[in-house]
Amino acid sequence: MSFMAQSPTICISTTGTSKSLALAGCVKARLVNTSNSIILYFQFGAGSATAVIPTADNATGTACVVVPPLQDVVVDVPQGTTHVACIASAAGPTLAYVTPGAEIVR
Repeated sequence: MSFMAQSPTICISTTGTSKSLALAGCVKARLVNTSNSIILYFQFGAGSATAVIPTADNATGTACVVVPPLQDVVVDVPQGTTHVACIASAAGPTLAYVTPGAEIVR
């Protein structure tokens, strides 16, 4: 399968504080971490989104998508999502890119 962008890529200047942006309706998203040392944590939400760094005991509300340095992943976007948030494992800043899209079968 291949990833097909459906809307323009959005960019979040990510720091140690959660930042949220509106996300166009999509079923998949490509999440990109441009840092060579900082881990990024993404969270999707309806109406708003807040990303938190998971704790050792995986407390309620800390489930997220983890993207290691210089990596990208394609993930399923939960139905009803209107926002995506990102937080970094360090002060940063570093750029996080989110591309709304879908996977296509060839």
